[in-house]
Amino acid sequence: MNPRDIALSNLRPSLSRESFDPRKLDAHGPFDWNKYVPIIVEDIGGGLYRVQDGMTRWENALRAGIKKLPAYVFPKSGE
Repeated sequence: MNPRDIALSNLRPSLSRESFDPRKLDAHGPFDWNKYVPIIVEDIGGGLYRVQDGMTRWENALRAGIKKLPAYVFPKSGE
């Protein structure tokens, strides 16, 4: 799975840790987090995405005025 850039304005925080699915962290395979750090998001429809992993990076990017972050995008849960 290749990451793609997602507009921060389209990202939403995780509702709770219960929505977090650890399989989504494993599905992209190994990569070097020090060189390339995409966040992991879930497509929740309507062009919006829920952050599954990377909340701190998302919040820091918002504060820094960054408009997009690379992200691994997963389909809605149950699909």
